[in-house]
Amino acid sequence: MLPVLRAFLERIVRKGTLEVETASRSRFIVGDGSGERVAVRLADSGAARQLILRPELALGELYVDSRIVVTQGSVCDLLMLLGSNLGCRSAPGIARAYNRLRVALRPQHQ
Repeated sequence: MLPVLRAFLERIVRKGTLEVETASRSRFIVGDGSGERVAVRLADSGAARQLILRPELALGELYVDSRIVVTQGSVCDLLMLLGSNLGCRSAPGIARAYNRLRVALRPQHQ
């Protein structure tokens, strides 16, 4: 899961510095190294999976459930970093594909 998570975040965070510590204690940094570093820790591997598949909802849910913890900076700093990088761009491919599938299957679930 680590290579997929890293590739996912590298596509999103291009400016600034985000350090990520996974549940297995692996660490990596994404971004160009500018600005203040923001660091997060993922409490479990399921958190990484959720973040990749449903980024628009998962970040808030994971933070509220303490499955993602901001260890350097604040949650506001994290949101500013992500927001400044996302702008009007759409989510990365795997998240878009998952969302399309979810919408297509919605009538069957209801």
